[in-house]
Amino acid sequence: MMKFLERLNIRRLGVYLFIFAIMLSITGHYDQYGTFSLKRLFDDYYANLGAELASIALTILLIDRLNEARDEKYEKQRLIRHMGSHYNMNSLQAVEELHLLGWLEDGTMKNAYLGEADLHHANMPRANLNGAYMVRTNLEGARLFESSMQDAEMFQINLRNSNLQRAHLRHANMAGAQLQGADLRDANLQDANLAGADLRGANLLGANLTFTKLQNADLTHALVTEQQLAQVEMLQGATLPTGQPYDGRFNLTGDRSAMVYQSGF
Repeated sequence: MMKFLERLNIRRLGVYLFIFAIMLSITGHYDQYGTFSLKRLFDDYYANLGAELASIALTILLIDRLNEARDEKYEKQRLIRHMGSHYNMNSLQAVEELHLLGWLEDGTMKNAYLGEADLHHANMPRANLNGAYMVRTNLEGARLFESSMQDAEMFQINLRNSNLQRAHLRHANMAGAQLQGADLRDANLQDANLAGADLRGANLLGANLTFTKLQNADLTHALVTEQQLAQVEMLQGATLPTGQPYDGRFNLTGDRSAMVYQSGF
């Protein structure tokens, strides 16, 4: 509100100066000719007046645009801070405002700091959170379908029962993530780190698990095919959907490397 009033005062000043300039010109015209002639006044001043008015108009527009850009930057920073709040009501209000302004999807949220924020049940479809810091963030029950969180830092994030259909999670660090009951159908988890993640009851059908790290992960009752699991990088120490420990059946590259390292060679 204060920013709007500041811009309003600047515009008023411009209007007052313009009116004063017109009055001064008319007064000078009377003083010079003793009578008023609009045509003569126009002839005397039209060239200089046009150039001056154009210059003033451009200056005012430039200043106003710079002020708007400054205010927009401040507003984005304010909303991102509120979105990272530990109070769910504040966080969800910020999410709604960011969405209405189009800033949730346009890249504004890239690399945002949202560590330990309480965003459970947030509605953020198609959000662009690439590179965001979301360590131990609570996104339980959140709607994140088709969202992009590539390269995001999501260590021990809570995504239980969240909707991550067709989400882009390539290179995301989700080690220790809580993903019980999460919907990850058709999600891109290529090269993602899900070491130690709890995926019990999660739906991974159609998900891209190429080179995904799943060592020590719990996949009990998860919906995922053996063909998908054969594409991951590591499964050492993992629990399979059957509830049985992984037995090395896929001879994965990452598992072989880990065994060599552990053997001391």
